[in-house]
Amino acid sequence: MNKEITKLITVVKKHKYRNLIFDLDCTLTKLDVPWPEWNKRITRALPPDIAKKLTDMLAIEGSPWGQVVNDYLVTNKSFYDEYIAICREFESDHFSHTPYNELMHILPQLKEMGAKLYVWTSNTRPTAERALQDAGVLHLFSQLLTREDVTLGKPHAEGWQHFPFADDPKTCLMIGDSQNDEFVAKEVGMDYFQVRYFSKPQS
Repeated sequence: MNKEITKLITVVKKHKYRNLIFDLDCTLTKLDVPWPEWNKRITRALPPDIAKKLTDMLAIEGSPWGQVVNDYLVTNKSFYDEYIAICREFESDHFSHTPYNELMHILPQLKEMGAKLYVWTSNTRPTAERALQDAGVLHLFSQLLTREDVTLGKPHAEGWQHFPFADDPKTCLMIGDSQNDEFVAKEVGMDYFQVRYFSKPQS
C-alpha cells in the first residue's frame, strides 16, 4: 500500500468523515484520452478571446480551467447544450482509462469505516458510469454528480446543493487532484485531500 493511500485511510479514521466525495479523472482513474483534441473541439465553438483563455489555463497542470467555461456560460446560457454535447461525443469517441487500483481496492474498507462514497466530476455521466463499472466499483457509490447535473461545473459550487448532506460540510472530505476540486472544497467549507498519484512518473 503506497504512502498516499495509507495517509488517506489515516485521515478518514482520525476525522471520522461520514461522506467521501471523489473526483473522477486523475483521482479514481485517469482518462487516457487526447485532451488537446477536446480543447480543439471546444475552442472552435467559443469566441477567440475565450478560446485563448481556456487554452492558456489548460496548459497549466491542475489549474481551475473550469472557471473559464463557467464565466462564459453565465452570460451565454445557450452554449450549455452545445458544450455538453461536445463533451459527451468526445469522451465516447475516445474512452479509455487507467484505474488507480490501490485507491479502488480500499473503497470497500472506507465504507466499512462508516463512510458513504460519492463522485463529483466534471466529466459526463456515461463516462463516469462506464469507468466505474469497468473498474467494478460503481455499486459502491451512493451518488454520481456529473457535468450534466449542473449548469456551472467545478470550481463553482453549484453541484454542492445536489448532495443530501449539503447543510453539513464538516462531515465531508473532498478527494481530488486539481484546483477545481480544492477551490470547490474551500467554497463549501469541507476538508480536502490531494491525490498526486497520476501527477508522478509511474514505474
